Amino acid sequence: MDAKRISVDEIIIKDAELIHESAIVNLSRMYERELGWLPSEATRGFIKKNQIIVAIEKNYLQGFCEFGGLTKEYWTIYSLAVINKVQKKGIARKLINNLENKIMKSESKGIDLKVTLENYVAINFYERVGFKKIHLDPVGKNKQALWIMRKEIK
Repeated sequence: MDAKRISVDEIIIKDAELIHESAIVNLSRMYERELGWLPSEATRGFIKKNQIIVAIEKNYLQGFCEFGGLTKEYWTIYSLAVINKVQKKGIARKLINNLENKIMKSESKGIDLKVTLENYVAINFYERVGFKKIHLDPVGKNKQALWIMRKEIK
């Protein structure tokens, strides 16, 4: 698929379905270091609980957002990934906006996430869409330091 043809207006954001499972797992594998790989069983469970949203363009997965903590004060983004060749086209922002709309309909106040210190691209993106660094975890996942970031929604 030609990345130049992708328009954020053509992207559909919706709850993931089981037919998206293998594409989500494959995309997770591409970003294993940043995300941690999602075993298929875990992915299936998140899909069944409507805790993964996907970005679809012409029946092709372009990205996804896996989230949880729906009964807590703050929801948590566990994974957010967009295919490399279509990054910087507004897809991740559209996934975040969709998640924010879901939060507005809930009792929760906002979204938390963790990102490795050296993932400057992700940190800059999250800051541009309104997340703030709230805590530094010096020994996070895989013994890497992590920023805990938060976005207040309401």
